[in-house]
Amino acid sequence: MGFAGPEQIFNIAEYTQRMPIRRPRGCLTNLLGLVVLLAAVVYTVAGITSPWAFHIGGRWTPLLYWQGRGKLVTKTGAYPLYVLFYPSSSMSRLHVDGLQPTGGLQGTASLCTSQGTTQSLKLSGTIFGGWRSTEGALMSFRLLDW
Repeated sequence: MGFAGPEQIFNIAEYTQRMPIRRPRGCLTNLLGLVVLLAAVVYTVAGITSPWAFHIGGRWTPLLYWQGRGKLVTKTGAYPLYVLFYPSSSMSRLHVDGLQPTGGLQGTASLCTSQGTTQSLKLSGTIFGGWRSTEGALMSFRLLDW
């Protein structure tokens, strides 16, 4: 066993003074990190299970939902309808017009009735034949009284 030479001897006090001091991260930093992680997980799952959600109705939908309005035409007249939907894990197992179901959707709708009141509806449905986009895909909706 040899003796330590002068180049191998160091002062402990000088060494500890040169070490950077690590400050603990704050609660807000940890919360922000958790939100970023959860967003990454949601987008990854959506990209794998329902990539059509990024391209709904021929446009880029980065928030993974679509909203629009139109008219619901019945025997008694036409009524204004507002619809909002987003991907869902539930979908039909039936084939329609030879197309396989490729994704489920859910959301809400508001129907303006002839009495001037607004009726809230629960929306659910299935997309057939649209994997990467809803362009050219068949979409079936169910509107149920909430």
